[in-house]
Amino acid sequence: GGVEALSALLANGSDVGKSYAQQALKELGPLAEYASRLQSENASLKRQLAGDDVVDLCDGDASPPAKKRNALRDAHDEQQSSTLKRVKEEKDAVEGARDRTDA
Repeated sequence: GGVEALSALLANGSDVGKSYAQQALKELGPLAEYASRLQSENASLKRQLAGDDVVDLCDGDASPPAKKRNALRDAHDEQQSSTLKRVKEEKDAVEGARDRTDA
């Protein structure tokens, strides 16, 4: 929070305040940039977390949220299931026909 305050003082402060703010920001240099990046990343992660189901790990009775599925994965799974079902049906039909010819 200090970098924002110094930036505001630099923009809106008195001449003496601007001088001190400029000197402090100059001294902070890379540290101020690093802190700014961390704050930005933290805000981004908080936004992402707000969209997800969150489990309170302190609550022993809570169950984990169901994993989110995507449409492509669901379509692929459905296609694989239908192909497997068709192959099994064909196999059963061939075995049934073979059994009838053997008898």
